[in-house]
Amino acid sequence: MNQQRRYDPFLDSKMNKLEWIEKSVPTIKGYPFPLDRTAPGGYFTPAYDTEVIKADLIQLLLTEPGERVMMPQFGTGLRKYIFEQGTNSMTIEIEKLIISAISTWEKRIIVDDITVYFPTGDSRLSYDNDDSGQDTIEENSISIRISFKLKENLEVVDNLVFKLNYDSELI
Repeated sequence: MNQQRRYDPFLDSKMNKLEWIEKSVPTIKGYPFPLDRTAPGGYFTPAYDTEVIKADLIQLLLTEPGERVMMPQFGTGLRKYIFEQGTNSMTIEIEKLIISAISTWEKRIIVDDITVYFPTGDSRLSYDNDDSGQDTIEENSISIRISFKLKENLEVVDNLVFKLNYDSELI
């Protein structure tokens, strides 16, 4: 059985017990989404902290209300907005929908900012994506950027950039 090592003042003399706990124990444990069979540990390679939060946010954004058994209110219902015109009122409505879902179902984070991107007309809208430089928004899609902090550690700030497309599963 795999037991976690305990704090030992002799072996860990360079730090106090609180520092040792903060360094060695992740606050949030779980599994990544989507599951990846090519990961070094197989399908169930553990994920920690912001990786788990991102996976849970993706599941929240992808789930339609009524889709989960025993949790009929879980989800956002974003798919119904894919073919809508990207107006300011629609953007505000989607942001409120996401904020409501996160405040109800994801209590481990504080959301700093939510930005919703729609394609503009026939052209492709470009925005700066911190992770990979430039990105484009295709027709019949919604791109969402959620900037958040962990409640357990307010110093950890991360972004989830999520694209919901009509013709692809998950990007």
